[in-house]
Amino acid sequence: MAKPKDREPELARALNAVRRLVRGLRSAAEAVERELSVSAAQLFVLRELDQVPDQSVKDLAAVTMTTTGCRSADHEGPRYSYARRL
Repeated sequence: MAKPKDREPELARALNAVRRLVRGLRSAAEAVERELSVSAAQLFVLRELDQVPDQSVKDLAAVTMTTTGCRSADHEGPRYSYARRL
């Protein structure tokens, strides 16, 4: 079995690969938000609603791995100001 010290280069390469992946995902999400004026998360929910328009909030929350409840802090940020105007 390899000693922990011997595996450090492998672990460093793997960690750097994950960092590059996260950076790429973040960059793509930012591009989507700039182009469409919706976040990647919002776009995901909209696509799910388009595929299954009559699903319940509970089902939508399960598919999107979110909760149906809201915290009051969620409604204080600038992104949520549009909801109050509706």
